[in-house]
Amino acid sequence: MLQKLNINNARVLIDLDKQTVEAQDDDYSVDDLLEAAGMLSPERGKELLDEVKRSREEDL
Repeated sequence: MLQKLNINNARVLIDLDKQTVEAQDDDYSVDDLLEAAGMLSPERGKELLDEVKRSREEDL
């Protein structure tokens, strides 16, 4: 049924009372974002920033 409606989203809201199908975007909560941000150690964060700076210098 969803393929016929060209709905390929991972999250779909089906309201049987209203007879509607709504594709939902992948929204992330603030907690999800903070959890993901906390996965990097400060040392790894600094390494990544240094790597980005080096790659930008090489592009110039």
